[in-house]
Amino acid sequence: MRTFVLTLWYSPSLEEVAVNERGPQSRETEPSTWPGTHIYRSLGLHPTTATPNTQNRARQNNSIMTNVPGLEDLFPGAKETPAPATVYKQIRQRLTRLTEIRHLIRMDGENPKLLVYAIENLEELCQTWTHLASLANIEFRLKDMAAAQLDEETRKAREWVLGVITLQEQLCERSHFVRLLRSALEKDPGERTDLESLYMTLTEEDPDDPTERLDIAYTLVLHFNYAETYKSILEKAQQLSARKSKASEAHAKKVRKRIVEKAQSIKVDMFACAVPLSTIRSAQNEERDCPVCRNAYLDFATFSAGDLLADYAVRIKYCGHVVGKHCLETWMDTPLIDAARYPDRTCPLCRTEIEGRETPDLPRGLREHIVHSRQAGELMQKTDLETDECLDVLLRLMSEEVAVGALLEEAGEEEHGQVDVEMAREFLKERAEELREEKKMLGFARSEGLWRGMRAEWVDSGVKR
Repeated sequence: MRTFVLTLWYSPSLEEVAVNERGPQSRETEPSTWPGTHIYRSLGLHPTTATPNTQNRARQNNSIMTNVPGLEDLFPGAKETPAPATVYKQIRQRLTRLTEIRHLIRMDGENPKLLVYAIENLEELCQTWTHLASLANIEFRLKDMAAAQLDEETRKAREWVLGVITLQEQLCERSHFVRLLRSALEKDPGERTDLESLYMTLTEEDPDDPTERLDIAYTLVLHFNYAETYKSILEKAQQLSARKSKASEAHAKKVRKRIVEKAQSIKVDMFACAVPLSTIRSAQNEERDCPVCRNAYLDFATFSAGDLLADYAVRIKYCGHVVGKHCLETWMDTPLIDAARYPDRTCPLCRTEIEGRETPDLPRGLREHIVHSRQAGELMQKTDLETDECLDVLLRLMSEEVAVGALLEEAGEEEHGQVDVEMAREFLKERAEELREEKKMLGFARSEGLWRGMRAEWVDSGVKR
């Protein structure tokens, strides 16, 4: 049998708060708390009609959660003064325990078992409540409820508590929960908002089992009828999540479109890759320019960041010559003089064939990663791209990432005379973010270390001069 500790307290000032919130009919109060749990309701007022305790009346509502419209009153605003180190330590510990709850809910999956109570299990809920509220002498609201109504109440409560926890994780940043827990820790239990109390219950140190903490929170949600009292919280969160999902899908379509366009326009990325910035800087003066057009690879004073990126230095892996990418692509589009005798193109600087031959070896594990990637599989299903096309796009992303990083570094370190390179930096940062989105959709969302290793292998492979 589970054992929980219930702390009983009383304060006239809190009684005044209760009277102000609920009216003169509720003067007979017996506030009490289980550590971290807000069991604070007037005994003279039925839980189903209790006034929602969304915020402490003594606290001024200050610019809170402005980036999540519709949920502004749920999270306290940031305080100017730092909290003691002990408070931040408790917050970190509670956030860890909250992560356990969220993981538990995610793992529940398609075969839900969490908070699923049959009518015959009502006694277990009553026992949980008895341990929580026995000293306060508050009878469990659902104790004598008819079976049909009980089934509806438990369904709504389960949907509410799991929905609120899941959706607030999706919609709210970590900083919001830091403020929420700090606000709760710095208050007496009876002064906490119901949302603060819910999250304190979910993140208590005892019991250690996240399933038990979730059961306790569920029991409180049932008794105080949060599913009805705070129905709007779940509804707003669902609306925001739906809008976010819709916007996310619209953005995903744009990313997929960019990937398809890159796949269709690839000309040299399967055999030529951008060179590191160190290669250009260490080269002789004449080798810092494209040998075809004679334009400098890093000339921000003359060219825009877009032009520099398009014609960034790439090394042909078959022969080791370094050429501006745009010039090499133009060379590949130039009609052959005598296609009958010489059907394949050669390097613009030597006679090495760069067309009609076996492509260089891929980085180790790249093909296997694509084949087994769920994200890449979804992309191919929605765009009709083939595996080899996705591999070519990944090679292009590796090359572009090297080029963007090199130009960003160059723009950050050099003043380039009187040229203002701030616009160039912003452009390159946007390109870097687009590359991150594209490689995420191709299966490298959480494999940055693997990606960097494969990129380094691809950059370093092939003939060097």
